[in-house]
Amino acid sequence: MPRALWADEKSPHVAWLFPAGGQRGHSVEVAVGGTELAGATAVRVTGRGVEGKVVATPNDKAKTLTLSLTIAADAELGQRDLCVQTPAGASNWFHFFVGQLPEVIAGAATGGLGKPQALPSLPVLINGQLNGKERQPADRHFFRFQAKADQTLVFACQARDILPYIADAVPGFLQAVVTVYDTAGRELDYADGFRQQQDSLLIFKVPKSGDYVLEVRDSLYRGREDLVYRLSVGALPLITDVYPLGGKRGTTVPVELRGVNLAQTTLNVTVPQDGPPVMWLATTAQGLASNRVQFEAGDLDETAEVEPNDTPQTATRVSVGSIVNGRIGKPGDVDYFIFKAAAQQNLVIEVRARRLGSPLDSVIALLDSKGQVLAQNDDTEGDDEPPLTHQADSRLEFKVPADGDYIVRLRDAQRKGGPEYAYRLSIAPNRPTFHLRVSSDLPQRLAAGETVAATVAAIRQGGYDGQIRLALKDVPAGFVMRGGAISQKQGWEDGNETRLTITAPTDAALGILTPRIVGTAQIDGKEVVRQAVPTVTVKQAFTFNHLVPMAEYLLNIVAKEPGFVLATDVPADRALEVAPGGELKIPLKAVRGTGAGAAIALVLDQAPWGFSAKSGQIEAGKSECILSLTVDKSARPGRLQSVVFSGTMDTGKEKWVRYAPAVLVKVVMPTSK
Repeated sequence: MPRALWADEKSPHVAWLFPAGGQRGHSVEVAVGGTELAGATAVRVTGRGVEGKVVATPNDKAKTLTLSLTIAADAELGQRDLCVQTPAGASNWFHFFVGQLPEVIAGAATGGLGKPQALPSLPVLINGQLNGKERQPADRHFFRFQAKADQTLVFACQARDILPYIADAVPGFLQAVVTVYDTAGRELDYADGFRQQQDSLLIFKVPKSGDYVLEVRDSLYRGREDLVYRLSVGALPLITDVYPLGGKRGTTVPVELRGVNLAQTTLNVTVPQDGPPVMWLATTAQGLASNRVQFEAGDLDETAEVEPNDTPQTATRVSVGSIVNGRIGKPGDVDYFIFKAAAQQNLVIEVRARRLGSPLDSVIALLDSKGQVLAQNDDTEGDDEPPLTHQADSRLEFKVPADGDYIVRLRDAQRKGGPEYAYRLSIAPNRPTFHLRVSSDLPQRLAAGETVAATVAAIRQGGYDGQIRLALKDVPAGFVMRGGAISQKQGWEDGNETRLTITAPTDAALGILTPRIVGTAQIDGKEVVRQAVPTVTVKQAFTFNHLVPMAEYLLNIVAKEPGFVLATDVPADRALEVAPGGELKIPLKAVRGTGAGAAIALVLDQAPWGFSAKSGQIEAGKSECILSLTVDKSARPGRLQSVVFSGTMDTGKEKWVRYAPAVLVKVVMPTSK
């Protein structure tokens, strides 16, 4: 892959996989659609037990990339992430699933309702692609299967699980509709989702033995190559919900399972003392593993609601510093809890339900002992880790005005309810802490000696406003990170994020690195360490942007020689000082490679609030420029800010964008004249 010059080639992008998974213990050939995939050399799959190779790359005849993936017999079931390596670098991540059932491929045209594709004996998993090459019946897949009377069949579709967001379609995902007919064409049952989930789940009680017909289609009868699904069919063990939704670390919790085709209805769950914040529960029946459901590991003491508690007078008594497990047990149900608090306590009252799979859309209110509402909340702002793709769980931060009893009222926003409407309500001191996210174009491609830029954002909770120091981990010697601090928060305009850069050494080896960015802070005399979660912004349905967590943060060294490199003489460990309203001169240099003699336009990249710089230029054939950085008069002294400049060279054939290493700037008190 070495080249004389590293040009800004378009990034390889995976738009769809088909099939989007395979059965463990087998090999599967996967077609990959997308752009800039020609010349692909390798495939990378997260987790253990899946190995792959490139079989064929796109060319004038073949529009798709072909991979061969071998799945070990003991490979863990469920989602993996896959990316493709090309001469221009690594592609985006894409979901790939390891399954347990025999798999079949839906035919290009399944013959319609009158001539459906015959399925082998159940259970089976169907891989389909509603590619729209023929309007009828290619956008509607039909399958014939045999079933026995009184069987409870599960039709579990994965579509949005495979591709959660489509940028140029409305709705911005495959809304798969699953329908069961008798052989006379009469509709018996259907599903176009399940509770709050868009992926369809149909539980069908077979009325009599015989043949039936299954249909899969998009809700709007659309056809696109990226409308790919995996549909599991059979008398499969299925957990629909559990109670409670979590337990305290270091304890064993009896958990109630609800669903169909289950061999057990309870499960004793041991919550590890040092395990992850969310565990995954599953069971087996007749040699088949069930689906997995979430179960939270908590650090607080736990208790359960006691019915009746549907009035303030019958509220369940709980303690500050505990988690209450409960249910909105029926439509219209309201749960009340009472606790004693001391004046000036800072409390956080939070519901964890929807993020753990419960359909509950919570609304909470805090009342005083006389029943007067002091505060209330419907949805959070999504400040959580990992990033939420919904905000249906409620959260209140509250400073107690006086000693006494206080009451929490909890209900569903639409007054729905049932045994599946479980929740975890925590009432605890609002302890200061933080979480981190790193956002960038993933993977980040660069040449040896070159610099890339990323943004690290701090999600502050519990009133923590202090500085967060950042460090780069798990990289070879010679890689340098600059901009390694998020400043103390002094106002809404600063202290929430920093722009940092990573520079590769000139002798960096070609290939992929998986660094970690770690933040450290001193909070209440203790060192708190958090790893930044890598995220990327994904567009849905032309308009909506989602911050999506990724499997790994990738640095991809794609060439030995860069087109040009930007550098600065400002030391990495030195902060340039400037007073509010002042100006700094920032020297920038260009080291040019072969064919990179054109002018370089310089700008302040993603200018922080209160900072500005006039654009500048390193003239053709020249190597230096000094830019003026101005700080607003309203900037607060003590602010530590990382600033990053970028340069663009237009060669006439292509544009190259490069970053200069970050420069630290500290706002100081003006000196008296």
